[in-house]
Amino acid sequence: MLSVLSFSKGKKQFLNNLLNRLYKLFISKKPLVLFEACAPFHLEHFKNVILKLSNQDNFLIAVISPDTRSMGKLNNVCFYTTIDDFPLYKKADVFISTELRLMPFWFNCPSVFFGHGMGPKLNYQAGGGLLQKFDYILSPCRPTYDVQINSTSKEKVYPLGMPILDDLSFREEHIYSHFNLDKNKPLMIYAPSWCNNISKVSDIKLITSLLQDKSQFNIIISPHPSLFNPERCKGEVFFPSQDGSHNLNINTPDSDFTTLELVKASTLVISDISSILFEAMALNKIVFFDGNKALYEYCEALEIYDEVVKVCPIPIWGNIDDQTIEQTLKNDEHASDRAHFINHYLFNNGNASNVFIKQISEILKL
Repeated sequence: MLSVLSFSKGKKQFLNNLLNRLYKLFISKKPLVLFEACAPFHLEHFKNVILKLSNQDNFLIAVISPDTRSMGKLNNVCFYTTIDDFPLYKKADVFISTELRLMPFWFNCPSVFFGHGMGPKLNYQAGGGLLQKFDYILSPCRPTYDVQINSTSKEKVYPLGMPILDDLSFREEHIYSHFNLDKNKPLMIYAPSWCNNISKVSDIKLITSLLQDKSQFNIIISPHPSLFNPERCKGEVFFPSQDGSHNLNINTPDSDFTTLELVKASTLVISDISSILFEAMALNKIVFFDGNKALYEYCEALEIYDEVVKVCPIPIWGNIDDQTIEQTLKNDEHASDRAHFINHYLFNNGNASNVFIKQISEILKL
């Protein structure tokens, strides 16, 4: 059985190499950069890089993602829904993925991992045994970089940043119209994250019970997509009604808006260990922490927790009369401290897409 499997693998790799040589001989000699975005919202992290590369004439780009409709038609870019759709006559010259999973065996090219966010889920970013199987790692922020160089080596980890933060555009009119918001009220985004240990997810019901009475704000809850899937939440239903009620609007996974786009249009943001908490800081929003220490402990990020609580106010969620949000809106005492924190935390803020392309060129030795 093993010999048959090995032969099958060898045959597929041989055909891939042969067909690709013919393809490059008669059709195109340009290097092919293959992006694998394992979930639709992961693709947002590649979008600015792909858009820039599509305007250059020295690359071909392929994108594998479950839903690529948001990208439209681009020069030099081909889209595929799954890896099985990727044609055998094409051979990636570099493979870049947002998840810690193995590159298809027949590719035989440099592999690159870029985690889809800068929240300090450090036990995941360390990657277990899978991180070591990538040739290169593009790291978004300092805490992730530190654990990754300790898990692998400094030579293969590059300080990158977050290309998703380079584009500051958003559709404010569309957002206000879609959710039927009052333009005279400030917009608040609550973005709870998912955890594979559901007991560590924040007390969403407690938090929303306080928010629902704050009618002086427009409030949109934009959860991690997995929080809508009971199968990934041990059967728990966090959002039984997704139509919005009591001043709370729900941004569902099939929405036209990403959480980050909503954050760009907002004044205030509430989150936990999610990348959104840190992205909001980078975008100079007024940011509140939900206080979930257990989640940081589970993710081996208590040092980051100690820093976050210094720069992000924590409302008293169980107190219906708590005025932390209102008082901070009037006088954001932590603004300069948050700016100092995020400037040290995040790499290449506003320029990460160009750094990404430079690293690709260096890997391809162009």
